[in-house]
Amino acid sequence: MSGCSGFIKAFGYTHYIVPMDLCQVDLEELKKVPIAAGGAGFIDTTLELANDADVIEAFDPYTLTVGAEALALDGSDKPAKLLGLTSSALSTDTDTESSQTYDTTSQGFELGVATSKSATLDLAGNAQLGDVGYKLMRITEKQAVAQNLGAKLVRVGPVGTTETIWGFGRFTNFSESNDAGSIVGWECAFEFYGPYNIKFDGQAAAAQSLGIQSPYSKD
Repeated sequence: MSGCSGFIKAFGYTHYIVPMDLCQVDLEELKKVPIAAGGAGFIDTTLELANDADVIEAFDPYTLTVGAEALALDGSDKPAKLLGLTSSALSTDTDTESSQTYDTTSQGFELGVATSKSATLDLAGNAQLGDVGYKLMRITEKQAVAQNLGAKLVRVGPVGTTETIWGFGRFTNFSESNDAGSIVGWECAFEFYGPYNIKFDGQAAAAQSLGIQSPYSKD
C-alpha cells in the first residue's frame, strides 16, 4: 500500500468516511467540530478501521462487519481512510424559480428566487483492491437503494491548509478501470444529503465549537 499512501500525500487531501443508514442522519451533528474524540466531533479519528480488514455483508437482517467489528451503521462507527485519491472536486448548484414583474425597477430582467441547493464531491483515485476505505465506498454505493446506505464524509486539506468540508451523503455513479494487478482506477461521486459545512483555512477552532450556532440553523 506504500505507493498509494504516498500518492495521497502528494495529492494533498485526507478523506475519512463512516458508512451509515441515512435514516439515522441527524443534521444537528453538522454544528460539531469536524474531528474530535468521543461525541464532541462529527467523526472521531483516534481509532480508525484497519486498512487491511475484511469487509463482509450479511442479509436478513442486513449487517456489515469489518474485521471483527459489526458496524452499528448509525454514524458512530470508526472511520476509514479513502486512500489513493487523485481528484476531489466540490461543485454546487442552486435551483431557482422565475419571478417576472412588469415594472421598470428590474429593467426588464428576470428576478429568480433561489429555492434549493445541492452539492457534490467528484472523486477519483487509484486504490489497492484490499483497502478498507475502497471496499466500504463500493458497498455503500451498491446498497444506496436497497439498504439506504450512505456515509459521513470529512475532507481535510490540501496539504499546508486546514480547510475542512464535512457532511452526510451518498456515493453514486461508480466506475472502474482495472490498471494492473491489485491496483484499480476508479471514479465516484459523493452527493451530499442535506447541507454540508466548511471550516476555512486559518479559521479559529472556537468558531466551530458546539456553542456556536450552525450556519444552517434558523434559530
